[in-house]
Amino acid sequence: MNSAYGIPVRDEASLSGGQAVEQLFKTPAGKFDAMYWTNWGTGTHYVNFGGAIGSYWANNGNFRTGGVDTPQRYGYPTSEETCTNGRCYQKFQYGVVTWDNFGGGAIGHEAQKCVPLNNGRSKYSPQGARQVALALAPRYSAYRNDPVGSHGTFYSCENTYGMYTLKWKTTAAYGESGFLAPGKRIDD
Repeated sequence: MNSAYGIPVRDEASLSGGQAVEQLFKTPAGKFDAMYWTNWGTGTHYVNFGGAIGSYWANNGNFRTGGVDTPQRYGYPTSEETCTNGRCYQKFQYGVVTWDNFGGGAIGHEAQKCVPLNNGRSKYSPQGARQVALALAPRYSAYRNDPVGSHGTFYSCENTYGMYTLKWKTTAAYGESGFLAPGKRIDD
């Protein structure tokens, strides 16, 4: 059986404890590509392993390493590879991989702690903002002499082709009136 993606090289493989499926294809050029589907709503999407994006995804957090059958770093694909004006991207569960033909090569943008902005689990909607800040702490203390204080991490999330991905993060201290100056502690 032949398809637009090439010839299937084996039966569908069950991944993620039977919750996902992979179908490998051999293209007319002799390279391998794959189609992925999950039962938790990512849809069915093609990954071009012969291209820069698919190659980056496979080699950075590839789920075939160490006997693990689940993509760890970026997750399963949630969109097709899309290209416009010399720039391409493909969305995955936990990030976006981009490529441009201006010498930039493929770059991975991980969502990490920005995931709640993408899946609707944040209390406030980012409403498509270009950049969003998140401050996360294990607990908050308004008591000025608290020996632990409210310390956590400040995350800067950037809108990358409609998905919020981590731009940078830093440790942070939170006071009763907001953030403390960099390097300051609640008891300073």
